[in-house]
Amino acid sequence: MKNNDIKRSMDDVTKDKIVLVDTKGNTLGEVERSPKKETAEPDRNNTRGKNKEKKQNKKKAKKEPDREAEVIKVRNDYNERHNKIKTKKRITKKERRRRKRRAIIAVIVEIVLGLAILVIGGGLFAFMCCDVQDVVVEGNNIYTPEEIEEYVISGKYKNNCVYNVVHNFIKPKKDIPFVDKVKVTMTGLNTNKITVTERIPFGYVAKEGEDAKYFDEDGKITDISDKRLENSTVWLDVEPSGSEISDLIVDDEVMLSSYLETTKALKANNIFVNSIKIDDNHNIYATKDGIKINFGLKNDMDDKCKRLSIILPQVENQQGTLHLENFSKENTDIVFKKE
Repeated sequence: MKNNDIKRSMDDVTKDKIVLVDTKGNTLGEVERSPKKETAEPDRNNTRGKNKEKKQNKKKAKKEPDREAEVIKVRNDYNERHNKIKTKKRITKKERRRRKRRAIIAVIVEIVLGLAILVIGGGLFAFMCCDVQDVVVEGNNIYTPEEIEEYVISGKYKNNCVYNVVHNFIKPKKDIPFVDKVKVTMTGLNTNKITVTERIPFGYVAKEGEDAKYFDEDGKITDISDKRLENSTVWLDVEPSGSEISDLIVDDEVMLSSYLETTKALKANNIFVNSIKIDDNHNIYATKDGIKINFGLKNDMDDKCKRLSIILPQVENQQGTLHLENFSKENTDIVFKKE
């Protein structure tokens, strides 16, 4: 193909396609042609407007703070505070027990110090202002007030009222015969009051030259003393088998039962006798201020004592023997033989 032919083929080129032809004029193919970008001439007026907008935006940016930056800053501040709170919570959990212990120890120390101050202050006050000037005794029948005071008021600082109260509270007196309990109090700064609760013995057994053994209504020994109580009944011709507190006074059950039943019947009818005796035939005898009483056997003992309580005032201050050995529900006569 000549150059003119190639030129003609090149003229066949369209705006959208390009036809490829070799030197011999053979068509090789077609290629789409990419459109040319039209470069418009810049609009100077428009460019000026944009520049003005940029300048205005910069001025606004200077005048108005950046909202996004503020939001980020606020979030950062919140996170920092939140982290601090979390850290504090973690510390509180770890040290909670330690802080509780410290608080408890502080309270205990304050209490101990307060008590120490009270004790020291109270002790100084008691030592200086509470000397014993008077002792009042109540409830005593067996002992005199002086005897009770000698038993109870003892110790190195017995001249101090407060000491006597505390000492007898910590170490109450329990070894006083016929006394169940003793209470020491203060009725004033310089006065001690001793309240005595006595035991009333049911009876006693005594050998001449030996301590008397007192017993209760069950026949058990409660007190051993050389004192002879006037308002207590002695059992005569009785060999005590017990020797210690709480032992039975007599091992013989028949004898013990006869003595106890007789004593109970007399006390139930408010009759006090000085002595009771039972012979080998189980006959019961009693004495009352010079009057002898012959009960006979222990049959109908309650009825005998009821009748005796009516007759005794009628023969008071006389000497003789009241015969109740023949007394029964059918025979209620009682004979009094004067001496």
